[in-house]
Amino acid sequence: MGFLARRDAALHLQSSFSGLICCSSAVEQVSSFLSKVKTPQDIQLIGREVAIVWSDGTETYYPAGALRAASPSAETRGEQDIFGNQYGGGETRKFPDVEVLGWERIGNYALRFDFSDGHRTGLYSYDYLIQLAGKLSGRQTP
Repeated sequence: MGFLARRDAALHLQSSFSGLICCSSAVEQVSSFLSKVKTPQDIQLIGREVAIVWSDGTETYYPAGALRAASPSAETRGEQDIFGNQYGGGETRKFPDVEVLGWERIGNYALRFDFSDGHRTGLYSYDYLIQLAGKLSGRQTP
């Protein structure tokens, strides 16, 4: 990379972070943000529930049927075409006999569950799981 390209890249980087005082301040800001993000530290299947211990020490429990019904997949929620027409979703279904057979971490932001009815396409972001726990317990989470 030539001198002008390096200079342009440095100027672009400087303008991108114009609100930051210095590099150590940027690292502190990112570290502060990441320390507030709750992530699963332990995930276990207990009977027909999924138990999650979060990085802040809180524990949440999700009945398998409730997790399946709340799947954020297009199959469950439906999807819209470019004209706004809705396809699928809309009807609330119950899954009293479904079980969670396993799960997989997706990057650093979500879990994907394998259900006994073959469903496995919903990506449950950590934020979505925390909100769902609040709904299932009858209280809303911030």
